[in-house]
Amino acid sequence: MTGALIQTTQQDSWKLTGAAESLAALRWVFPLPPLPTVWLEEGQISLGRDPQCEVVLDSGRVSRRHAQLSRSGPLWLLKDLDSKNGVSVNGRRVQSAALSPGDVIRIGDFVAVFLEAPRHSDLSFAEVAPGIFGGAAHRGVAEEARRAAASNICVVLEGATGTGKERFAEAIHVWSGRGGRFLGVNCAVYSKAVAAGELFGYRKGAFTGAEQASAGHLRAAQHGTLLLDELIELPLDVQAMLLRAIETREVLPLGETHATPIDVRFISACQVSLASAVQDGRVRADLRARLEGVVIRLPSLSECKEIVAELFCQLFERKTGKAPRLSASFAEQLCLCDWPLNVRELDTFAQRSALSSASGYLHDAEPLRALRAEAGRRESSVPSEDPAPPRVPGRKASEAFYAEQDLRKLVAALAECNGNVSKAAASLALSRQRAYRMLEAATRAGLLD
Repeated sequence: MTGALIQTTQQDSWKLTGAAESLAALRWVFPLPPLPTVWLEEGQISLGRDPQCEVVLDSGRVSRRHAQLSRSGPLWLLKDLDSKNGVSVNGRRVQSAALSPGDVIRIGDFVAVFLEAPRHSDLSFAEVAPGIFGGAAHRGVAEEARRAAASNICVVLEGATGTGKERFAEAIHVWSGRGGRFLGVNCAVYSKAVAAGELFGYRKGAFTGAEQASAGHLRAAQHGTLLLDELIELPLDVQAMLLRAIETREVLPLGETHATPIDVRFISACQVSLASAVQDGRVRADLRARLEGVVIRLPSLSECKEIVAELFCQLFERKTGKAPRLSASFAEQLCLCDWPLNVRELDTFAQRSALSSASGYLHDAEPLRALRAEAGRRESSVPSEDPAPPRVPGRKASEAFYAEQDLRKLVAALAECNGNVSKAAASLALSRQRAYRMLEAATRAGLLD
C-alpha cells in the first residue's frame, strides 16, 4: 500500500496516510525491570516527576517537569525544561536535540533508547527461541527461522561474529523435528588437503594416513542438520564437491566408487553475504544459488541497544548466581558501547565485571568509557564513507549547511517510501544518520513548516 506524507493543520505536525504505520518509541532500559515502552504519536509529551506529566519518572534526580518531547516534521525533538540534573543524548548533555533511531537518552537516573518500530510491537527482552534471548529484531529473526524450519530448504545465516548464528541454526533444527543430530562444522579450520575427507568421508587406505574409514560430516548428520560455519573459507574445489552432494543428495567418499544417499538439511553461516563473496571469487556462484533458499540476517548488538543492559545482567547472573545492581551511568554506557564482537565481547565484559565486584554493585562506568574511546580510535583511522557536509563560516559544527534542493529531494523520497527514513535515505544513497541530520537542519531552517 502506498502512502503520502502530508502536513496537518497543527504546525510542524506530519502524518502518514495510507501506509502500514511505524511509530517512534522510547524503550526504557534502566532502572530494571524497565518501565513500559512509551509510544510517540502526535503532540507534545512531558516527562518528569510531577503526576500531571504524560510520562511520570518517579525519582529524586528527576525534576517535576524535566523534559519535553515534541513532533517537528518527521523528527522528534527532545528539550530540557531547565531541569536540575539535565538531559543527555548519547552521553552528552543537551538543551535540545533531534532524535535518531538508536539514540541513548538519559533523564535524571532513567535511561531509554529511541526507536522506530511497527505500532505497539513487542519490544521486550525475552526468550525468542530455545536458549536465545533478545528483543524485537531477534523476535523477527526467530519468526523467519521458524517458517524456514517447516521445510527442507537450505538456509543462510548472515551476521557478524557473536550474533548467535549457531544458536539460531540449532533452533531451526529443533523446530524442524528432524530425527537425526545437529552437527556444526567450522569450515575455516580445515586445510585444503583435509577438507574433502572431513566433509565427505573416506575409505580405509584411500590416502596416506587413512588407517581407518571415516563417515565424514555429511553422513554423520544423516536425517539431521549440518551447519557449515564460515562456509566462505571452504576451498573452491571442495565447494564443487559440496554442490554436487546437495544437488544429487548423495555423497561419494574418497576412495569409494559408489555414492551413498543422504538426507541432510544444510544451513550455512557467514559473516558477509554470499553475493559479495561470489564477487570476490571466494564462493562459487552455482553453490550460492543452491544454498540461498532463505537468507536470514542476524542483527548486531549496536543495532539492538535497547536490550544490552538486560542481556548484560543475564550474563552476569549466569556467572555469579545473582543479578547485578547497576548505576544509571553504567547502564547508559553499556548501551553506548558498540560491542563489535557482540555477545562474545559482552559476555567477557560481564565475566570481568563479576570478578571485580564482590558486592554485585556496578557503578564505575570508566571501563566502559575506555572501551568506547578505544573503538573511537579504531574508527578514526578508517576513512568515512559518509563525509561531513560543507561548513559555512560562522555556523557551529552542529548547524551544518545543506542545499535546499537536497532537503526537498529527501522530503519527496520520504513520501515515496511511506515516511520510512531509512528507505528514503537508501534511495538517495545517504546513510540513515545523515538523513536525520538533514531533516534536523531543515527543521531548524523552517523549511518543513
